[in-house]
Amino acid sequence: MSDAWRGVFQLAADTHSGAVGPLAATPECASPEGYRALLRRRYRNCPDVRQQLAVLARHLAGGSARAPLPITGPYADEAREILNAIYNQPQEGQP
Repeated sequence: MSDAWRGVFQLAADTHSGAVGPLAATPECASPEGYRALLRRRYRNCPDVRQQLAVLARHLAGGSARAPLPITGPYADEAREILNAIYNQPQEGQP
């Protein structure tokens, strides 16, 4: 028996209510504005979510070096915009 894992790993993001992950909407999200406010709160108040969103942002911006990041759900466009904004924000210690 081998411990080697064989298979395909694919990173994906889902914005549906009840989905798993930092981009998942809550049942209370009724509009794109509400979704953006939810992610803003998560980003500001939870270091784990902030780190997960930063990883997704880097993956989305990875170009040909990485497989495309599929983002699905009713707020996929908003999620892409948010991840692009996170990726493009200046880092601490940078001008």
